[in-house]
Amino acid sequence: MGTSRLKWHILVLATTVLLLVPLLHAPTGNACIAWITMDTEQFYSFDYIIPSYLIDISGYETYKQLYYLAEVIGPRRSGTNQSLPAAIYIAEQFRSFGLKVQWHNFTFTVGRTAICRVVAPEGLRREIRDVAVDAQSPDTSGIEARVTYVYFTNTTNEFETVKDIISGTIAFIEVPYEKYTTTFRRYACRKAAEYGAVAALVYSYNAAIWGTSETSGRVDLSEAESSESSLQQLPIPLLYLSYRNGYPSSDAEFLKAHWSEVTLFIRTNPAYNATGYNVIGILEGSMEPEKYIIICAHYDTAGAAISGADDNTSGTATVLELARVLSRFKPYVTIKFIVWDSEERGLLGSRAYVRDFKDDIDKGRILAVLNYDMNGAGYPTFKVSLDTRPMYGSRPWPWELFTDEQLAKFNGFIAHTESVLYDKLELPKGTGPGYFEVRNDTLDASDHYPFTSLGVPGWLLIGAERDYPTYHTPGDNLEYLIKAMGGLDNLITSLRISGLIGGTLALEMSKIPQSEALKAVGKYFGKAECSLVLEGRKAIHEIMNAYRKGEDFKAVAESWIGRLREMTRRFVKALELTLNIVKPEESHALSRDIKVKTEQLNRKELLLEMNIQCLLELLLKRTNYWYKHSQIWCICSIATWKV
Repeated sequence: MGTSRLKWHILVLATTVLLLVPLLHAPTGNACIAWITMDTEQFYSFDYIIPSYLIDISGYETYKQLYYLAEVIGPRRSGTNQSLPAAIYIAEQFRSFGLKVQWHNFTFTVGRTAICRVVAPEGLRREIRDVAVDAQSPDTSGIEARVTYVYFTNTTNEFETVKDIISGTIAFIEVPYEKYTTTFRRYACRKAAEYGAVAALVYSYNAAIWGTSETSGRVDLSEAESSESSLQQLPIPLLYLSYRNGYPSSDAEFLKAHWSEVTLFIRTNPAYNATGYNVIGILEGSMEPEKYIIICAHYDTAGAAISGADDNTSGTATVLELARVLSRFKPYVTIKFIVWDSEERGLLGSRAYVRDFKDDIDKGRILAVLNYDMNGAGYPTFKVSLDTRPMYGSRPWPWELFTDEQLAKFNGFIAHTESVLYDKLELPKGTGPGYFEVRNDTLDASDHYPFTSLGVPGWLLIGAERDYPTYHTPGDNLEYLIKAMGGLDNLITSLRISGLIGGTLALEMSKIPQSEALKAVGKYFGKAECSLVLEGRKAIHEIMNAYRKGEDFKAVAESWIGRLREMTRRFVKALELTLNIVKPEESHALSRDIKVKTEQLNRKELLLEMNIQCLLELLLKRTNYWYKHSQIWCICSIATWKV
């Protein structure tokens, strides 16, 4: 045998060994196959970093909770019999995670409500949902009447155009948004009564159902205001049916289209006292249990017919997923997972907690609040609002009143959050579609606010402002949320990133023992090593396929080498992030272990890269000997396919 032939045999043998070596180090058996087919996409991402200690945070598991709460349990209007089943389910979930469950109940008054439905003709019967009763409206045990539509601006006397048909009917009155004030709505109601209407149902674009706004009256309302008495009861019942965010509800559109055909039934219900249910899952701290971090979301919905897939089933599901994963650790300080009731009625649940646990705030026991609200519609754009300024009255504490120490504290708080998002998780920084924004502002419309208004640092993790027309309407369901997100995959990604942000912030603040961090690193390393081997085999298979098809297999190989290098970099960084959740004085063994595993991952990647380079050299030879010894193809195929 000639020298050249001997060299060729040596090269073939070396390639075969290099291709088969990874098989000896990779996990084998059905368990590995199941993990490959079911969990590979969840383990790593090229869009963001997944810290080693949070690899179990799953967008799929979060989605399952979202589905059950939104689609199986359904609407969860506080103050009704809808909220308790949801609270019981959440408590059972906390117990299944090994958490101690605490109920925090409170009482509140539910204002008057109304029933409004189409009772005729039979083919058009339907419930008109989410109507509100004006505070000055008289009660009615039941009014059934035909409907008259009026577009009322008060520039002319529009009621004159319907004077022959309005008497004895329910006036369905649309008013311009710029005139949609409490005063003008009541004025329209009185006008309708003058022409014989028996009740009024008023709506407008952009009008909020709950509460009223006096800031949008940009026209002369002197005639209306002069006839208004704040103490005078209205002559007929007045109900509101609103448009949200400039988009009409389906009920408003229906009535506008069919008002001349339908008969409405209206009834008001008196105010009553109700019980709210805050459910708390407690993961007790191992060193300073009296101090705690709150991870929270509200589980109630804005109406009795609203399942609230985004607002706020998404937040509740994320809190449950964090409870599932973080309950496996023993943090040094306590973590309380709290789901609030009655947020949609004015933050009643969180305000009740602050009232009853005021001593914890005064003594500095509450370290921070992480509040999730509408984080389902968050990917690929997301906002993390930091509400760090205490309040006086109803206004933020002006920055000029801060001491240098306070300013340093708050600036450090912002810098740390940006570091988590942009440096550690490597999420894209910026504003607008495709970016993650960190803002320092004061938002009083969610459950972090009762805490931050008293000086407790807080985060609001919320999807960016976007075109979401079903907000606070029955259209906020799972089907629409998936559609608005551009598909289920984007929704699952949004839910997972939400969990990663909150989990990272919480554990970096609470810290865990080094022994638990070592276990997390060991588990992560096993999956990372397996992933590299699997990707290496996939690379060899695709390179050979490109060669068979006459394609540019060299470019394919270079692309795969770059991919394997980037994977390894991300795996190493994920391991290194574990050092942030352990106290520096306790991290010596962890640091050594991470260093060893980093070297092993780098060697594994280098070995796979050598496999690819050797295969390239064989393919580039294109000799007759290569074609005569086709068993090399078999060896490569075996190395690629056998697990």
